[in-house]
Amino acid sequence: MDIDDQDKDNSPPKISIPAINLNINIDYSLTLQEINRNFPNTENKYDRGYIRIQPHSLDDRSKIIELLNQNEKQYVLSEAPEIRPFKIVIKDVPLDHSMEQIY
Repeated sequence: MDIDDQDKDNSPPKISIPAINLNINIDYSLTLQEINRNFPNTENKYDRGYIRIQPHSLDDRSKIIELLNQNEKQYVLSEAPEIRPFKIVIKDVPLDHSMEQIY
């Protein structure tokens, strides 16, 4: 094992920061302006009828959520990819096999 390989193994795991999905309403642009003023490193994108707010850190995320709660804004929280359950599909299994036989 090379020294470079050891450095890769010892690096801390990357922590992904879940997004906040802001519901679009009449004054959503004012809310985004306030978030961008207070947290300039956030990224905002339109995604499936919501504005996806991607904070720079977990601390920023909690403060943005607090700000949205104070202003009584509707939002949906995303889960981190590490927390989401895996979906497994088994194809081409004969109908006469039960799940106990597969295990």
